[in-house]
Amino acid sequence: GWHDVGDGRPAPVVSAPRTEVEHRRRATDRRRLVGPLAQQLTIRCQLRHQLPQSGVIGQHRFEPTRLDFPQPPDGQIDEQQVWEALHTIYDPEIPVDLVNLGLIYSVVVDQQLGRVDIRMTLTAPGCGMGPVLVGDVEYRVAQVPNVRKVVVELVFDPPWQREMMSEEAQLATGMFY
Repeated sequence: GWHDVGDGRPAPVVSAPRTEVEHRRRATDRRRLVGPLAQQLTIRCQLRHQLPQSGVIGQHRFEPTRLDFPQPPDGQIDEQQVWEALHTIYDPEIPVDLVNLGLIYSVVVDQQLGRVDIRMTLTAPGCGMGPVLVGDVEYRVAQVPNVRKVVVELVFDPPWQREMMSEEAQLATGMFY
């Protein structure tokens, strides 16, 4: 639903989304109220609410997303599966995955140690969702067969810019010029 924030402008009533699709729809509704997405990117971290990775909110029970990948016959980590896992992680406010947003800078697979090192950034350095996104990256990449350890390094050099987004993401967000 919507409520009046006191100055005549409607604002969404924040409640826990029941599904990922509903979460994306509500995020889209909020973006329409805030204004141009370019402005939203700088202030969106202040507007987010943080949800636990699993548990109960109100009467709704939710579980973390489980990914199912085929076991590679050679017993190695399939880097393509790592990228597929990363494509399933969406920014909480923008209906675009982290890879297409340009937030994943590098993926390095160490087959001997069963380790995946990921360098990533955020759209804004002070974003309070950083730990949540890092945790989601660790959780989902760890579901790739033969991965024993995931190390995520959060970096801000180079700083994220909208030009780092894929053309598909720029079109989806209306930031393609």
